[in-house]
Formats: sequence, structure tokens, C-alpha cells
Amino acid sequence: MGNVLAQPKVIQPEPVSDLPNVVLKDTLGRGRFLKTLLCLHDEGGLVVVKAYYKRADSPSLGPYKQQLARLRASLHGLPCPHVWPWQAWVDTASAGYLMRQHLASGLNDRLSTRPFLTHAQKRWIAFQLLHAVAQSHEAGCCHGDIKTENVLLTSWSWVFLSDYAPFKPTFLPADNPAEFSFYFDTGGRRRCYIAPERFFSTAASNTSNSAASPLATAATAPTPTKHVPATNSVGSTPSKMSPAGAPLPNSGGSGPVPGRPDPGVFVRGMSMEVGGGSRPLGPLTPAMDIFSLGCTIAELFLDGRTVMDLGQLLGYSRGEWDPAVQGPLSLLDPDLRQMVQHMIQLNPASRWRAQDYLEHWGPVLFPSYFEKVLHPFFDSLLPLDADARIAAAQGALPLIKATMLQEPTAIQPNTPLVTTPSHHMPVHSARIQAGATLTSVQHSQQHGFEEGGTHAEQGGTDAAGSG
Repeated sequence: MGNVLAQPKVIQPEPVSDLPNVVLKDTLGRGRFLKTLLCLHDEGGLVVVKAYYKRADSPSLGPYKQQLARLRASLHGLPCPHVWPWQAWVDTASAGYLMRQHLASGLNDRLSTRPFLTHAQKRWIAFQLLHAVAQSHEAGCCHGDIKTENVLLTSWSWVFLSDYAPFKPTFLPADNPAEFSFYFDTGGRRRCYIAPERFFSTAASNTSNSAASPLATAATAPTPTKHVPATNSVGSTPSKMSPAGAPLPNSGGSGPVPGRPDPGVFVRGMSMEVGGGSRPLGPLTPAMDIFSLGCTIAELFLDGRTVMDLGQLLGYSRGEWDPAVQGPLSLLDPDLRQMVQHMIQLNPASRWRAQDYLEHWGPVLFPSYFEKVLHPFFDSLLPLDADARIAAAQGALPLIKATMLQEPTAIQPNTPLVTTPSHHMPVHSARIQAGATLTSVQHSQQHGFEEGGTHAEQGGTDAAGSG
């Protein structure tokens, strides 16, 4: 019979010809709401493009573009940035496109790639994830779809939280999984890290599918529903309670940051739910992100194992299933399991801010040199080229190693925190004082989260992201 030659993969033509200076290279993920495309820019860089293909009854994307602009402005120029908002968007007659630069890998891919992450590397990633969510919430922005696909890593394991999804619906019908699958089940695993309070019963609320967001209606129904313009809504910050129920000491908010939105005012999800008793109204809240973050951190330490699927989450909300008993949380270390259980508790008002988790559990889960030395040091690598990073590694590695060995920590001292070969950890030379932050770095303070690119390294396989 002979050998049969496999046919090369044929990429279905996608309408990207109306995007300037962009050529389609491959498709990523299996999202139904947004199609994820890997494209090559004329200047030689890889970019990720998410495409929303319009129908005849699709709503105007004007309010969404305004919301994305506010989101990008709020997250621009943060110190030690761990946030990666959409960098550019294009609205054409046939489609709407979201674009960002391609990164080395996504967390979901990294968990299954050799060499596998060590326990110390996982703690370093979890530490940065907490910082990423804290930065977003401090800037007044909620993500809406935190999962491993939307966590990006550079080649030296610097974390970025990407693919913010304020345009997806805030609330979903609990008795109709089709809407969840359309918007959030991008991996096909039925994994569900959406906060339980985001699900409602259509029978109890007398709702129908016509109450969906304009984008959902345009994609699933022949007639678009009437919607109201999206505006920023005031979201109540969840009260910060200790596991025992007592108020968290010194848990007062830091107040508004000059030039940034008030932390108490969170960007409303662009799902633009309609009123009239059809479905619950309200914006995304920080507590919703905290629940998703807890599930994502648990999946990180479970080596990619799903924490809960849609059916289990709904059972958890009804008290019929417990992730710590029937689920995989029992496999986590006790301290880590305690933090995750606190983050995914059913009462959203009892979940803390991300910054509170860093302050309360940080000394237990993370060595002090994460915050004092490694975090500012790796931040200094972002705007540098490869040669400068290699020179930095040579100059700073002895002091970093000495600081790590002196640190009393639960992490085994012979477990590498990051990949030690210089070609995997290219860094910038700087003077680092033991127990202190980076004191002198010869580079620009601009981190380049602007339209047209950023300084972080690219290459490898990117996550499919939300869509």
C-alpha cells in the first residue's frame, strides 16, 4: 500500500487584507466569539490579532473602542508592569480587530513544555500574578476572564496579564451553557473559572436569550436587542475580612492615584446588559477577578489540571460539590490551599483585594527577595536588548545568588528560582544592594505600552487567549 504523505495544513483564508502591514501566518486557539490569528508585521515582528467578524445586524463598535482606549490609558506607564492591554484596534466594514504583540509563551503551554516548571518557579509566577491583578484593580480596571491562556510569559518568566475582556457579558445564564461556551470555553475542556455570582437562573429572573449583550445578540440571534451606552459604573470594593471573620488589620484603601481612576470606580464590562428585569445589571467587580485568579493559581501548582468545570462550579455554588474535598485542591500545599480556598469562597464580599493577599500570605508563600531584589531586577530587563541582558546577568548573578542562599524560606535552596543559563536569563547589569531594591539601572524608564509595540521579548508559541 505504501506510505501516505500527509497533506500540509491549509489555513483558511481570513479577511485580514484590510489590516495595514499585516500578513496572516497561522491560527491560534478554537475560540468561537473571537478568532485568534498569528500574523507577521511588515517590520518583522509577530503580532496576535483577534477578529470579530460582523454580520448584517452587528451593533456599532464605537462604544467598545472608547472603552478599550480608557483601559489602555489607565494601564499605561505602570512601574514593574505586569499588565498587557490591547495595543491597537481597527474597525472595518467587515470585521473588528484587536491587536497586541506576540510573546514567548502562554502559561497554559508552558505548563506542558519541558523543562517543566519547578516548585520555586511556580511560586515566582504566582507572586507576579498577584501583582498583575493588584495593578489592574488599583488602576480601576477589571479583567473579566483570568485563566492560564491569558497569562503570558517572557523567556525569563516575567508575567503579563493579557487579553482583557470587558466586552464579554458580566452575567451568564446558569441553565443555558451555550452562552458560556460561546464566550469563555476557548480550550474545549469545559473548564470554568467564572465567579459563581456571575451566573443567574433564567427561570427565577424571567429572562430569555434576547437579554444578551449586543455582540452576543448579533452572533446568536437574528434581531439585535436594544442596548444602552456603556459608562463607568461605581463598583463596591469587597470588604476585606480575615478567614476568621475579623477585619483585616490596616486594610484601608490607598485612595485615588493622581492621574488615574479612583480605585473605587471600576470600568464597567462592555457587555452592556439591558434592563427591564431581563438579567442582572452591574459591572465587573474585583471580587470576580479574585475568584478566577484563585483558580488559575491552583491550576498552576496542579501542573495544568483543571480545578473545576462548569457543572462542578454550579454544584459548588449550590453546596453540592467542594473543590477541597471532591476536587483537586487537596493536592496543594496547606498554606497555598488556604489562600486559594479564601480566594474562591462563595461570598464575594469576603474575598480580599489582591494586594491584601500579597501582604497577608506573601511572607508565608514567597521569600522576601522576590519583592526586594528579583522583582525590580527583572523589571529592569524589559527595555533592553539581548547583549545588555547578558552583561547584566554576569554582573548581578553573584549578588542575587548570595541573597537567595541567605534567605530562610520554605523553598528548597537547591531548587532553581529561574533558569540559570545566561541565554535563558538575559538581564541588564545593575548594582543591587542585598535586601534592597535596584539602585542604579542604565536604561530608559519608559516601558513602551503604546500602540505599535513594547520592549518585551517575542518568539515561540503564544497563548490562544480569550475569545
